[in-house]
Amino acid sequence: MSYPHLKSNIVFCIVNDISTYANDEIKSTIQNILDFTISNLYTKGYETLVHTNEDWLLEAASDYDYAVVMSPGTEYINGDTFFKALEDLTFEITQGEFVG
Repeated sequence: MSYPHLKSNIVFCIVNDISTYANDEIKSTIQNILDFTISNLYTKGYETLVHTNEDWLLEAASDYDYAVVMSPGTEYINGDTFFKALEDLTFEITQGEFVG
């Protein structure tokens, strides 16, 4: 299935390790955060890959120019600031202006 609004050069990779958490309440909370994060990323136009196998994620991400790897409990507490910085950084890299 193709989603034309998705930004094709950036993919978010989420290593789903929720099954390793000992507490069921924590698992449920993290799953809710993950579900919200996936929805939020989709709404912002980003492709998202979720898998338990890191090697699988890296292989799948090789089809993209950039990958953001994160854990399932990651929250963006600064609103859109992260996404603006990500877009600025990828633009700088693309233009050859990034000094790291």
